[in-house]
Parts: sequence; C-alpha cells; structure tokens
Amino acid sequence: MGKLADTLRGVALPLDKKNQVLALDREFDDLKASEQRVEAENSKLQAEVDPARRELEILKREIEHGEDSVSEITEKILITIANTEMRKDSIIKSLGLTAEVGDRHIDVLLGKRYITQSHAASDGAFYRATVEGRDYLARNNKL
Repeated sequence: MGKLADTLRGVALPLDKKNQVLALDREFDDLKASEQRVEAENSKLQAEVDPARRELEILKREIEHGEDSVSEITEKILITIANTEMRKDSIIKSLGLTAEVGDRHIDVLLGKRYITQSHAASDGAFYRATVEGRDYLARNNKL
C-alpha cells in the first residue's frame, strides 16, 4: 500500500472514500515512477547534448574570430582528406564521430573552401583538399 493508505489505516471511512484514497495513492505511485523515468531520460539526453553544446561553442568562437583557424577535430578531418580523397561516411567513421558532428566539421571546411566536394555516379560524394586547405595545413605545420 501507499503512503496515504498506510496513514489512514484504522481510520473509519466510508467505502467509496476509502476507494478514492486508494485510487489517489496508486496514481501518486504511478506519477512517482513516471517522474523517475523522465529524470533518467533527461540524464541520458543531457549526456548526448553536452558534447554537441561544447562543439557548438567551439564553432561559434571560430566564426566570431573570423580567423582561418579551425578546431582540432576539423583539422583532423582536413588532414585525413588532404592525404587521400574520401567519402564522408569513411571520414566520419575513421575519426569515430557521429554523423551530425562530422557534418558540422565538413560544413566548416567547405565554408572556408579548404575542401571541395565531387560526386561519383555510384559512390556518392567525395571530398578533396583544395589549395587553400593544403596551404592552411602547411602554415600550421600539419603536412
């Protein structure tokens, strides 16, 4: 039994009132269980959001500074592409990134014109480092 039912044990109540109390008690227990499930889901979602939030802050700083520098992960992607022409899924997989995070970094590189995208009819998009991208790597002693 729940808290209300235990508290009212021994108290004389009409049967309909006692049933209402028991129903409220069960509803309270259900709400508590639901609250625990929601808290667990919230923790799980927060764990997924925190890395994305940190990455977003890094990208915002890059945009605000307007410099040609890129984050460490973006740079790793550029180095990978500079060494060989690759498909997006291969790049993302080789660095252990999620598709969303990989897409954001590739978008940065495309926006800075450090890489280009070309399409093969059956294999999809391939990425290749541009002269600007290789120059960036050379300036930063990454080649």
